[in-house]
Amino acid sequence: MDNNSIGLEKLRLVAVDITERFHRNQDAEMLKKSIDSVAIPRLNDAVSEAFRQIKDHHLYRPVEGEDSGHLKVVHYTSVDTIIKMLQDYDPETQKGGHLRLYDTFHSNDPDEGRYLTKFFSELIIPDEMQGLVEMMPDNKCAYTTSFVAPTKGPIDLVMDNLVFWQTYGLKGTGCSLTVDLPTNRLFKVEYGRKSAQSTVKKIQKALDEVLGALKPIIEIDADVPDYNICNLFKKELALAFREGVEAMLYLHKSEAYRYENEVRVLKTAPSIEMERGEITFQYKLGEPKIRHYCKDDALSANNLLATGSVITLGPCVPYKENMAYYLEWLKQESRLLGPKVVQSDISYRKG
Repeated sequence: MDNNSIGLEKLRLVAVDITERFHRNQDAEMLKKSIDSVAIPRLNDAVSEAFRQIKDHHLYRPVEGEDSGHLKVVHYTSVDTIIKMLQDYDPETQKGGHLRLYDTFHSNDPDEGRYLTKFFSELIIPDEMQGLVEMMPDNKCAYTTSFVAPTKGPIDLVMDNLVFWQTYGLKGTGCSLTVDLPTNRLFKVEYGRKSAQSTVKKIQKALDEVLGALKPIIEIDADVPDYNICNLFKKELALAFREGVEAMLYLHKSEAYRYENEVRVLKTAPSIEMERGEITFQYKLGEPKIRHYCKDDALSANNLLATGSVITLGPCVPYKENMAYYLEWLKQESRLLGPKVVQSDISYRKG
């Protein structure tokens, strides 16, 4: 029996027990207390397990011949970010110099976090639960760092790529960082209608199973007209389902972005709060946006700046030779063997 089945069975047993005790005692106050203290926590556990399994479907699964534990991926960023990582690295503690997870409010995709919700209208909601989707609270932003995963051919086809320089490499003035990351932290973005509809079907299955387990309690509603059990569970379900689906909102994109073949390290705001992680803010004078950041151990310097990683300076980086020399000096100061510093081979028209 998988974890989701265990959670559902516990919820079903609780629902049966509460229902039987109510029919014996006809005690509405006892019913309310039992629902609040026992049924709702079991409901949250069952929903959480169901959505964890759906989310885990997005975990990167190596293809035949790949290292099962690690994957070489490419992150496009600014040269300033790399400089700060090298400056912050402490060779004594081997800590510092994280790539940060950044908020999704400022994604170049205007549908970021919204593409999947376009298909929620395909959910079949029972009459007594109508309005469930509309009751879901608005999604907060997620925090993510995105990487390009190679599809075919050598890694250098994506570490020095004209399209990515234009879209994510600051029009060639940034750099790319090629690193080896643990696959158990990487979630694969899926693209297009079919993938979104497949996820919605899994959400439908989870909803049907949870409502099936709750059915004995919900059917008491007619016996306790002053205590609207359906509305109570609808509210709790809406909250639980929203928390469950939140991460997956950032793992679906339009077909137009398929070329990115993106994998992400991803955290939701609630998961950061639960771990008591720190969210920091960055404001630059003259810029209209304030970016939010947080850290994740998967993106620490002892992983990202090790031997085998590569910094590729973009084709439009000013004074590339001087910058390459400076990065090599920062490496020596931090006593790092890696990363290797190279320059782009792409021809790129400036201006």
